[in-house]
Amino acid sequence: MDLPNKAIQQFRWRLAALLVLKHVLPLATLWGFVWGTAVIALRAVGVERKPLLWGLLGLAACLAGALLRARRQMPSVATLRALLDEQNGCGGLLMAGAEQELGDWRQRMPILHVPRLHWDGRRAVTLLCIAAGFVLLSFLAPQGLANLHFSSPLEIDQEIGKLLQQIALLKGEALLDAKRAETLAEKAAQLREHSSGNDPARTLEALDHLRHMTQEAARQAAEQSTQRGQHLGEAQAMAEALLRNADLLDPRLMKEVLAELNGLVGKEGFPPEVLEALRQQKFDPEQLKKLAAALRGNMGRLRGQLEKLQKAGLIDAETLARCREAGECDLEGLRAFLKDHSGKVSLADFKSH
Repeated sequence: MDLPNKAIQQFRWRLAALLVLKHVLPLATLWGFVWGTAVIALRAVGVERKPLLWGLLGLAACLAGALLRARRQMPSVATLRALLDEQNGCGGLLMAGAEQELGDWRQRMPILHVPRLHWDGRRAVTLLCIAAGFVLLSFLAPQGLANLHFSSPLEIDQEIGKLLQQIALLKGEALLDAKRAETLAEKAAQLREHSSGNDPARTLEALDHLRHMTQEAARQAAEQSTQRGQHLGEAQAMAEALLRNADLLDPRLMKEVLAELNGLVGKEGFPPEVLEALRQQKFDPEQLKKLAAALRGNMGRLRGQLEKLQKAGLIDAETLARCREAGECDLEGLRAFLKDHSGKVSLADFKSH
C-alpha cells in the first residue's frame, strides 16, 4: 500500500474509533443507571449478587449499538480523500490517484499530514463514572438498605394537626356535637397512626374524606349561624331604630314592630323580662336599651365565632361578610322619613330604612 492510501486508512480508523467512543459512553452510562436500579429492586426480593453480574452483557450490547451508529455516520473513502487533498494542497492529485496511475506526477505529491481529531468527552466520562459508582454501590449495599418493602409512614402530621384544631374549634364553639367531634378526632388519630407511604393514595383518600366530613359540619353550622346572624342583625337594626324614634311612632306601628322583634330574637341570650315585654308588646325606654344591648352582644359573639371559623379555613370570607353586613341601617334617614310621613308609615316602610 502506497503512502497516500496508508495515510487515508489511518485517518479513517482514527475517525471510526472516535465515533465509537462518542456513542458508547452515553449508552454505557444509561445502561449503568438501569442496571443499578434493577440490582436494587432484585436484591429487595432476595436475589443474590452473583446472578446479577449478567448485566455486564449489557455493555457488549452498548458497544454493538455504538459500532452500528458509528458505521452509519462514517464518511466514505472518497470523501476522506477529498478532505485530505484539500487540507494538504494536493491540487486534485490525491483524488486523481484513486482513478488512475499518476506516473511522474506522483513526485509532485506533497507529503500528506493527517488532521488531528479532537472531542471533548469530559462530561461523558464523568457521567459514566457516576453510573459505574451507582452500580458498585447497588452491589455493595447491605440487603436491609435494598429492601423496598420497608413500610414508612406518610408525612401527614401537619394536615392531621390542622384537622384536629378545626374539630376542637367546632366543639369548643358548640357548633359540633361532642360525641361526633370525638368520633372525628379518633378517626384522625387513627389515620395518622396507620398512614403508610407504600399506599399513599388510600391514605390521602381517607384524609380527604375526613376533611370533607369536618368541612361539611362547619358549613352546616355556618349556615345556621349566618341565618341567625341575619335575624339578629335585622332585630338589632329595628331595636336601634325603635329606641331612637319611639316618639315618632304611632301605637299601631309600635305594636307591629314589637311583634316583628318578638319573632326575630328567639329565646336564648336575652333577659327574661325583655322577652316577656316583647311577648306582651309593652316596652319602656329602659327595656329597649336592654334589648338593644343584648342584641349587640349576641351579634358580637356571633361575628367573633364566624371569624374564628374563617381564620381556621372552615368558611369563606363571603360568608363572614354577610354576617358583618347584617344590622346596618340608616337611622338619620329613617327619622327624617318618619317626620315627613307621620301616621302613614307601614311596617315595610319602617324596615326598608
